[in-house]
Amino acid sequence: MKNVAKPLVLIALVLSSFTAYSPASIKVNGTVLNEKDGKVLTDVNVAVKTTGKTTVTNLKGEFEIFVPTENNVLIFTKPGFLIRR
Repeated sequence: MKNVAKPLVLIALVLSSFTAYSPASIKVNGTVLNEKDGKVLTDVNVAVKTTGKTTVTNLKGEFEIFVPTENNVLIFTKPGFLIRR
């Protein structure tokens, strides 16, 4: 029997808070929600594709991470859910 990921999709609401951390970094924060019911998702791994830096959402589904430039991809993963970029 194949282990199929649940069809629930993660949505990252990246709040427009691109605050400069240093000349080479931009702070990105937001809240991760379940697309089906709008509930917050905790313990979601958020990674910057180019650097491998990671963080995890808190009990309110919130995260904060620093990226080197505006043209980076964030990868959101949680066991049992589809991966979203």
